[in-house]
Amino acid sequence: MAFDEHDDPERPRADPPLPPEDRLWRHPSELAGGTPVPAAWPAPAAPEAQRGSRTVAALAGAGLAGALVAVGVMWFTRPTRVVVEEAKPAAARARTTAVFAPAGVPSEALAKRLAPSLVHIEASHDGAWTAGTGIRLDGQGTIAVATPVVEGAASVMVTDQDGDRVPATTGGTDPATGITILTVKSTGGSITPTRSVEAAAGQPVAVIGAPSVSAAGKTEQRVVTASVSTIGLRTTVEPIVLHDAVQLDRAVPQDATGGIVVDADGRLVGIVLSGSGAENLAVVVPADDAVAAAKGLRDHGEVRRAWLGVRAIDLAPSAAALLDVKGGAELTAVEAGSPAAAAGLRKGDVITGVDGQPVGDASDLVVALRAWQPGERVVVTWHRGVTASDAEVVLGG
Repeated sequence: MAFDEHDDPERPRADPPLPPEDRLWRHPSELAGGTPVPAAWPAPAAPEAQRGSRTVAALAGAGLAGALVAVGVMWFTRPTRVVVEEAKPAAARARTTAVFAPAGVPSEALAKRLAPSLVHIEASHDGAWTAGTGIRLDGQGTIAVATPVVEGAASVMVTDQDGDRVPATTGGTDPATGITILTVKSTGGSITPTRSVEAAAGQPVAVIGAPSVSAAGKTEQRVVTASVSTIGLRTTVEPIVLHDAVQLDRAVPQDATGGIVVDADGRLVGIVLSGSGAENLAVVVPADDAVAAAKGLRDHGEVRRAWLGVRAIDLAPSAAALLDVKGGAELTAVEAGSPAAAAGLRKGDVITGVDGQPVGDASDLVVALRAWQPGERVVVTWHRGVTASDAEVVLGG
């Protein structure tokens, strides 16, 4: 979703994996003896036609998310600062991509072990019920769920530890990660383990959903094995803009949304947000981002993030060549009275680093700032023309 005002070539698009008959490699699940998708998970519906690409102009705080689809319309709101404008086709950004994982995970054992930490969620949309999974955040009835499961729902029901369907109340949503929290009066169950691990491309994982009861009265738990195909992905699960997402190597059914993604040791890799791209491959919010957002919503009613106070786009390749830099975040606006303005930054400057961490594009700026808290001091490296400077910035929040 790079933005280029100067008609320069975009970065190459990160293509989804080819169909098996066109590949030299095969995923283990495609070979004899591989692990097939359980029959209880029906094949996903054909993805919608890929929507027209849009360009993101981001107001850089620790999280840029949400989307306003309107040409030329911009805003200054906190903590979510993103503007989407119609533009030329733009490529998604991916830090690392892999296409094959040789090992598996003990999915059956992990599903049984983690079942008490998960809850089955049903949401009513226009009279129809859709299902998903939520994770228990504490023993007081707080549940974290992927926003697409419950967004716009007229009512939400949660199946508690005793198998009873109880109503849930929405407690807040974080548009930067696509995480929403629910509260229910019933308690019990196990708190979802917060032991997490950073995803690695090619890593084998399992997507585990909450147990549910079928129409025949049987308890089912849906599980699918997969591999991490991409990390550091910038993509859109409308209207949510993700800047450091994880993508799996396969699509998952709609009712897998909200399911947890774990590694072979049961450590939390992330939460399934939705599908994306031409093949609707599963997009996952990294575990640390998802848990931090859920706890912030529970404890403060909002997610408190460091704020710089700028709007930025990816630096055009031709401009990067003139500045003799590999890339950067070009500022298209600096909010009056913001930390950036106080440090002397202004429209047209290009940020290339935050506290020694390189910034190659607008998404890098977002991700770099997530490591900091409001009130902390960071050194921002920036260019104005051919002149490079460092500025100490006290981040807002």
